[in-house]
Amino acid sequence: MGNGITGRGRRTRDNWYYLDKLPPRLRLALCHAAFTWDAKWFYDRWNKGKSVDSLIAEIKQSDRHWASKPVKTRKGFKWMTEPSPMCQTKVPPLYPK
Repeated sequence: MGNGITGRGRRTRDNWYYLDKLPPRLRLALCHAAFTWDAKWFYDRWNKGKSVDSLIAEIKQSDRHWASKPVKTRKGFKWMTEPSPMCQTKVPPLYPK
C-alpha cells in the first residue's frame, strides 16, 4: 500500500502555517516586504534564538539588494537581462538607510 492509501505519509506544511507561528512584528515585516520570502526560514532562525529586530533588518537589507540587482529571465532558450526594478521605476529604496 502506498502512503496515499494508508493516510500516514509525510505531510508538508505550507508557508501560512509558519507565518501564523511568527511573532506579530516579524509577520508584519514579511507581509510588507517588497519580495516574497519563505516564512519557514525565518521561523527556524527565530525559533533558534535570533532576535526579531535582526531578522527584520535582514529582510530590509535583502529587499534593497534584490531591488538594485538586474533581473535575468529566459525567453525560450535565450537568457535576457533586464534592468533592476529600482532602475526601471526610478523609485528610491523602500526603507530608509
